[in-house]
Amino acid sequence: MPDGSFFQFWDDQTQYRMSYHVAKKHPLASDANPGTSDKPWKTIGRAAEMLQPGEKVIVHEGRYREQVMPRRGGNGPDSMIAYEAAPGEEVIISGAEAWVPRCLPSAGWHTGNAGIWMADLPGELFGGYNPFLARNIYEEVVSYSNFAEMARYMLHRGAVFVDGLPLKQVYRFAELTGQDGAFWVEEPGLRLHFRLPGRCGSHAGGLRDYRSIAGLRPTRLRAGVHPRQRLHLRARGRLPTRAPACHGQHASRPPLDHREQPYSVG
Repeated sequence: MPDGSFFQFWDDQTQYRMSYHVAKKHPLASDANPGTSDKPWKTIGRAAEMLQPGEKVIVHEGRYREQVMPRRGGNGPDSMIAYEAAPGEEVIISGAEAWVPRCLPSAGWHTGNAGIWMADLPGELFGGYNPFLARNIYEEVVSYSNFAEMARYMLHRGAVFVDGLPLKQVYRFAELTGQDGAFWVEEPGLRLHFRLPGRCGSHAGGLRDYRSIAGLRPTRLRAGVHPRQRLHLRARGRLPTRAPACHGQHASRPPLDHREQPYSVG
C-alpha cells in the first residue's frame, strides 16, 4: 500500500445470504429497482452503494462506463461483499467516456499540413473532473537543457483512444505535423487537435471511416495506480485482483499528490 503496509487478502468463506443483479442491457433496468433478476439495477455503482457484508451482486454482460466506489467493505473472510460476473458473460468496467464530436479542420494554428482536425470537449462529459484541464505536475517548470525529458511531465492527464488504440499526446501543436495517431490539448483543456491513425489521410472522407473517437480517460488515478494498467475484478470476492470474465479500466477522479509514488495492483 502507499503507506508501506501490506494489502490483506482473504480467502472467501462467506455464505451469501442475498444476491442482487445489475444488467444495463435489460429493458427494465433502473437504479430505482430492487435489484432482482427480473428488475435489475442499471449501474454497478448502485450496487456499490447498497451491498452489505454477506451480500453479493451478479453483474451481467455489458460495458459499464462508470466509477465504482464501494460504500463499505466486508468484515472478514466469512462476511465479505462479492462482485461477480454472470457465468459466461463479459463485463467491462471502463473509465473511458464515449465521445462522438463534431470534427472540423484545425484552425488557428499554422503548420501547412492537412489531416489535422479539432473538436471541442463538452464540459459535462467528465462528471465534475476534466483530466484535460490538468497537467501531470502541478507547477510550471522551465528547462532549456533537457526539453524532451521535461515535456512528458507537462502533458495533460487525459488520454484519447480510437478504435481501442491510444493516440499519443504531444506537447506542441507543431509535433502533429510529422506523425499520425497523435493529439494535442489546446489550453485551457477544452479543445483537442489530432491526427488520426494511418487511413484518415488529408481528406474529410477518411474521417468518416471512424465510428467515433472511441473514448477519453485520465492518465492518472486518485489511488495512484499506474496509468496504463488495467484492473481486474475477481469473478467472486474482493477487488481489485485477477480473474476471468470481469475486468475494469480506470475511472476519472483527481490523483493523489504527485509526490507520492504510484503503485501497481494485481
